Formats: sequence, C-alpha cells, structure tokens
Amino acid sequence: MGLKEKINEISDYFRGIEYFNDALIVKAAFPPQLNVIGNEEKGIKVAQSDDGLWYYFGDKNNIEIEDIFDWIKTTVYVYEEAKKKAALYKAKCDELKQIFGNTSYDKLETLQFVFDEKKPSSKRGGRRKKKSEESTQNENNETDKEGQ
Repeated sequence: MGLKEKINEISDYFRGIEYFNDALIVKAAFPPQLNVIGNEEKGIKVAQSDDGLWYYFGDKNNIEIEDIFDWIKTTVYVYEEAKKKAALYKAKCDELKQIFGNTSYDKLETLQFVFDEKKPSSKRGGRRKKKSEESTQNENNETDKEGQ
C-alpha cells in the first residue's frame, strides 16, 4: 500500500508530515477525549502540542513512515470501537430500563444475557445457487444415497 492510500485511511485525522532534526513526524488531530499512546516496541513516540495536535514521531533512521501510519490507524480503530461500544451500551441500558419498568421482579430474577454468534459474511464473491439448482442438487444427493 502506498503513502497516498495510508494517508487516505486516516484522512479525517491526518494533518501533515515533516522532518525535524533527525525525527520523522506525522501530525494528527483527535477529539480531546481520545487516549493517545505511543508504541515503544516500534520506536513511535507521541506528544501533544499547545494547539491540540498530536505528533507521532521517531528517529528517521530507525522507523518506517508506514509503521507510524499503521499505529495512527490502530489508534483510530480503538477510538471508533470505543465510540460504538459506548453508543451500544447506552442503547442497551435504555432497553433494560424499559424491561425493568414493565416486568415483575420475579420474572426479572430469571433474566440472563446470551450472545448470538454472528456468522461471518462471505466475501469470496462466489455466485449464489438458484432455487432450481439447489433442488436439483438435493434430488441428486437423494438419488446417490438410494443407489448405495
């Protein structure tokens, strides 16, 4: 993936790239509530400026710009995931308020939380069988079983 694609992935937050002394710097702007951290393993450090921009940086001889962009993308992913979880939490709390308001105590004592497993979506791009193909295939399978 090229630099242009990396920038496009974080375009809502990306503010610039620069060299300063021996540091490679990528600037990003995030909402104030976002918890920004560096990645010492990859040599990525972060600092916030007075104007609220975040500077992701590392020694230009020891770090790849792709690593900085990937780390910013990880930061954005974690933030977006937390936002979705917070919205879901609020919605589920509202749902529970309705249930508690309309249900007897005895019945509420049996309340359980169960997760339905999502089936992974197929992204193979294969074509779907038509009903006539499915029924023909089923008939063929039945005929094969009878012949054995």
